[in-house]
Amino acid sequence: MNQRLYAYASAIKSEVKSVIEDQKSILFELLSYHFGWTNSETIEEEPTPIPHFESLLCMHLSRIQGNDYSDTLQLAVALELITNFIEIHNDVQNGGQGAHSNSIWWSWGPAQAINAGDGLHALARTAILNHPNLKNDHILLAIKNLDSSCLSLFEGQFTDINFRDQMEIEESSFIDMLERKSGSMPSCSSYLSTIPAEHLTTQNRDLYAEIGRDLGVALQINRDIIQIWGPEDTGITRDNLMLRRKTLPLIYALNHSEETTKRKILTAYMSRVMDDEAGETLVNIMTECGAKEYAQSKAQSLYLSSINKLKELNDNITDTDLKVLGSLYEDFSK
Repeated sequence: MNQRLYAYASAIKSEVKSVIEDQKSILFELLSYHFGWTNSETIEEEPTPIPHFESLLCMHLSRIQGNDYSDTLQLAVALELITNFIEIHNDVQNGGQGAHSNSIWWSWGPAQAINAGDGLHALARTAILNHPNLKNDHILLAIKNLDSSCLSLFEGQFTDINFRDQMEIEESSFIDMLERKSGSMPSCSSYLSTIPAEHLTTQNRDLYAEIGRDLGVALQINRDIIQIWGPEDTGITRDNLMLRRKTLPLIYALNHSEETTKRKILTAYMSRVMDDEAGETLVNIMTECGAKEYAQSKAQSLYLSSINKLKELNDNITDTDLKVLGSLYEDFSK
């Protein structure tokens, strides 16, 4: 991890732990396990996961704007709390162990995981409401954006689940879903990075939100590519194919293939149990029709669009600033 990103991460992790410990909540045991401060059987510390993309992005964009570090840190902590709330609930929804941390769902069951996640949601809002240095109207802006971003995320998740039973999906509808499901919280992150700024226009705050949204969608597309083809075009197996959930490469293949190929996709995709052979068939079809290259191009276009908007908003942005952002994007594209 880039040295500047590491400094952001260390500050965020320390502050998140302080916020949760200060609450003296009966949920502390569960949250302590989730964040890796203890394991499920002892109080020995486990390696703490790095913060999420959203909180690190908020810190970096705010630094580029020249905002106060401590004012931004509390907003980044709120983002870290909210993204962990989402992660815990996603573990319950997907019935998985958790991709980035210990799963409360796995150790305490779904009901307690939902309680812990809801607790983090409340703490995130409280962290903003109790911000000591922001004006009331700026606090209100932050809370309003956080809440609307969460609602947009939930709408995206709803649509994503509905898409699992559909095979006729327009790319524009799919991208709209991604903007909500994968772009809402990075958009919120970018918007919150502007909150400490006193005189930024509404239009410019909204442009920052667009930067985060596009980065979030690009990241999701890149992750899906890796999940399907592997990090180096290896390991085409059922485990690293995104089963049932739709991805941009699959949508592209469905919308740019002949009817006979579409039928092969439908046969493989709608089979009751997708075996390795069916998974490999899907991947081969997507490879042959150029779906991977198309998705890579789409992600790159979104990333470059974000960079160009950021340059337009910040005349004094440095090459180092852009390098750090590129490093952050690359780290979370894997």
